[in-house]
Amino acid sequence: MKYPKQIKKVKVKKAKKVSKSTLKNKADKLFSLFVRSLDHCERDGEVRYLQTAHIYSRRYVNLRYDIQNVLCLCARCHRWAHDNPLDFVAWFNSTYPERYAYLKKKKKIIRKWVVDDYLKVIEEIKNYIR
Repeated sequence: MKYPKQIKKVKVKKAKKVSKSTLKNKADKLFSLFVRSLDHCERDGEVRYLQTAHIYSRRYVNLRYDIQNVLCLCARCHRWAHDNPLDFVAWFNSTYPERYAYLKKKKKIIRKWVVDDYLKVIEEIKNYIR
């Protein structure tokens, strides 16, 4: 169809739908910043090379952004935790017994996350960071 010269055809851009993986990556970055804002390693007090260490793996989505499931560790202690998982669990259980019991219970809850769940987490983390 040809349009008269004075009328221009305008394309309307559709709003892009944000993918779940994009939101998960954004939430991961914000959560890591939040955890590392503690400014020291929770095991030895080091203030450099801080990292976010999950007690239970991030694959447990219901624990992925739970502040009870993470520690702020320096790179050395984080490496130690991965190299010595039994010693790490023993240390964590003796240092934080209530958290350990809470995590063991919550780990059993399985549910699939949707886009709205990630949006909610992102908003909550942003509110804590402010």
